[in-house]
Amino acid sequence: MSMCHFGKWFQSNHAKFEKINTDKTRELEQAHYLVHHHLHHIFSKLRDNQCVEAALVSQYQKSQNDLLELLIYFRTHLITQALQYDPLTGLALRYGMENQFSTLRQSTEKNQKIMAVGLLDLDHFKEVNDQYGHQAGDEVLAHTAQILRDSLRDTDNIFCFGGEEFLIFLEVDNADSLHEIIDRIFHSLHSNPTQLKSGEVIYITATVGIIHVEPDETMEKAIARADQAMYSGKQQGRDRAVFA
Repeated sequence: MSMCHFGKWFQSNHAKFEKINTDKTRELEQAHYLVHHHLHHIFSKLRDNQCVEAALVSQYQKSQNDLLELLIYFRTHLITQALQYDPLTGLALRYGMENQFSTLRQSTEKNQKIMAVGLLDLDHFKEVNDQYGHQAGDEVLAHTAQILRDSLRDTDNIFCFGGEEFLIFLEVDNADSLHEIIDRIFHSLHSNPTQLKSGEVIYITATVGIIHVEPDETMEKAIARADQAMYSGKQQGRDRAVFA
């Protein structure tokens, strides 16, 4: 028997569903099977001019409802993921950013550590798009995101902040620890250029503004101060971190 359109679609998206919920994926597979199973029996009886029992119709309707509920479940999760994560870089978007800021602030206060906010902007990124095309620009952004993931710790939060900007929330023991992390980012950027699919290599630098979050400071104000520090770094010649 050939696979139905839904079956082909489900098979092509199976890995995506598995990442969301393995058990629910199996339930969806079973519900899909039961819909076909019960429908086959109903059509067989109709073809042979036999009576279709109410119980069989009820089973078919239940399997249909189960399938619909599971599809709604996965649709909700996929929409939430689309709101939360950038498909190009895999980094978090602004959705939920304030919750992360509040959670990290509470952690730093409890552990008597320093909370820092960094805003990183790629230097001369427009020239990359103009010279190599937007596909190359996308590859640079994805590569930069991977460098940030590799350079930062699991406890740090990284966000796509718009265009070629990346926002970072960090919890550190002291100023020296913060400098070490930023130095690691710059070392990785300088030593790992983007290898384009076309074979060309793009070297790109970044300017970062870093601030220590003050007690009771709002997220918006902290980001604005990091932005000012980053802009100061641009004026000073780019390819540098400015701590404010």
